[in-house]
Amino acid sequence: MPTSSSEDTNEIVKNIGSLVNVCVEDKDISISHRIKSGTSAISPIIVKFTRRGVRDNLYKVRTKLKNITSGNLGLGRQGENKIFIQESLTSSRKALFHDCNEFKKKFKFRYIWSYYGNIFLRKDKASPSVKICSPKDLAKLEGKHKPPSPAGSRECSIDAQIAEAGSNDTNTT
Repeated sequence: MPTSSSEDTNEIVKNIGSLVNVCVEDKDISISHRIKSGTSAISPIIVKFTRRGVRDNLYKVRTKLKNITSGNLGLGRQGENKIFIQESLTSSRKALFHDCNEFKKKFKFRYIWSYYGNIFLRKDKASPSVKICSPKDLAKLEGKHKPPSPAGSRECSIDAQIAEAGSNDTNTT
């Protein structure tokens, strides 16, 4: 979210809620403010909710924000930035989430998310979700899956040619 000198972060949170049809009122927010981000010019907003139900409702519909930008909040004068909601994880959970995200890419999993600090992976819509609590869980899951090989890889076609050549040699002698 772009920063404005006269912004009210509570108001921004309430506006985001209204964009995804979740009623967020002042009484639902204990505190909200920006936190410094070392890598980004835009500081994210962190929110502590007073009621778990409001937090959960907003978190459940976070995927509806996929095509919504800061321009939808009237903050377009500062740039069109995507809006997303994520949990604030501890440093160890953040590192585990990063490792899970690398696993997701390597093994072509489609989904990764966290919920109340728990990290989940899911291969596709038809497969069950797997809770990852530690690097050991990730290693176990890695043992059950092989990274996909590129279709028509060179290695496979070379093996097939060697097998064919070997069979031709034995037939001619």
